[in-house]
Parts: sequence; structure tokens; C-alpha cells
Amino acid sequence: MHLEELINWEGKCLKNNMEKYIELINNSYNIISILSYISNIKTPKSLAYFTFNNQIRASLIQSLLALLRNHEVQSKLMLRHAIETGMLAAYSLIEPDIEKYLINEKDGARPVKVMNKVYKFIENLFPDYSNRLKKVKDEINEFYAHGNLFNSFVTSPNRENIYGLAFFDRNRDDDFKLKIGIWQIGHIACILFDLLYEASLMSIVVERNEEISKRYSELLKESQSFRYKFEIEFGKRKL
Repeated sequence: MHLEELINWEGKCLKNNMEKYIELINNSYNIISILSYISNIKTPKSLAYFTFNNQIRASLIQSLLALLRNHEVQSKLMLRHAIETGMLAAYSLIEPDIEKYLINEKDGARPVKVMNKVYKFIENLFPDYSNRLKKVKDEINEFYAHGNLFNSFVTSPNRENIYGLAFFDRNRDDDFKLKIGIWQIGHIACILFDLLYEASLMSIVVERNEEISKRYSELLKESQSFRYKFEIEFGKRKL
């Protein structure tokens, strides 16, 4: 077994999945991309928000690429990272001071433990988004965020039948679950878009970009059409 061979195998997985689901992938990716256009800079104090915003997109894209390479656990971990960063971004629109998130000590910078305040803030001001994001995050925490026997069984040495190595943890025979996973990443991007779009109205450090709403509505409509197709397919699978 050589690392180069594993890299090549990942490349094949990525290419095959891209070819099969390019329209769905493009929808999720395009929703992720427009997160950067939600707001425009109003003051230099928006630095924390735009830094978080960039990380949201990076984490969501990493989640998408991991899933397309058949690494489901890795994908879910990055999805959780995106959710948490999205909530931080919303909070930073109201509490923009860098010192609330990062402090310098003699040994260097370290993050401030602020997530509990962030969760309460989102829950109080945006309860619907809070509940929807928490539901996904709780599922990830239960099944994917920590080592457990569930994941160990899923990562089967016989799944890919290469070198006897337990390396891929997504069942290649379950295309329906893969499509749902790709769609879910775009769906989380939609929830975060809505959250940040609303929160930006309360902010003094950014100006909401009203022009992006039309493009977002088009992508959301496309995403909902995919969901409708999945519901029909799921109904047929149950028959």
C-alpha cells in the first residue's frame, strides 16, 4: 500500500461523483459562493465578520469535497465547523470587537471561549435558525463528531476492497444518501445565508447587499426542486 495509490483512488471517487451529480454539486457550491456577497464593508470593525465569513465558505467547500471523495465523517466534521463559524459570524455583526474572539498572551494568540454566548444570542434573536442549525449539529455530534463503534463498522475494510484498508466511510452503493449529503451542505449554506442576511440589518459595521437577494432566490428555488425530487425518490424506495 502506497500513499500515492490512495490519492489516485480518491481522485477517481471525486471524478466519478462529479460526473454523476454535477448539477446538484453546482447548486450547493453556488449557494456557498454567494455567502461572500451578503454584506458590504461599512467600517474597519467588520474585520471579524468577514474573517468568519471566509471561513464558513472554506469549511463548507471542504465538507463538500470530503463527501465527494467518500469521506463522510470528515465531511460532517467540516459541516459542524461551518455551522459554528456561521453563528460566530452572526454574533460578530453585533459584537465586532476582535478582542471578544481572540486575545494575545505572552506565548501568542489564543481564541476566547465565546460559543456559549453565541448560542444564547442566536437562540434569543433568531430562534428558528437556532433550532434548525442545532438539529443538524446534534445529529453530527451523536454519530460523527467522536470515535464510536458505529463509525468503525461503517468504515469497512471490504467496502472498497483495496489493500485490505479501512479508508473510505461512505457506502458507494448508496447513491441516494450521497445526493442527500450534497444537498444538505447547500441547505446549511441557505440557513446561514438567511441568518447573516437578517443579522446584517442589526449591524453598524456592514451594509446589507440587497442586490444579492434575487440570485439567492434563484438558487434556493433550484435547491428546493432537488429536495422535491428526493422526496419522490424516497417514497418510491419505501414501496
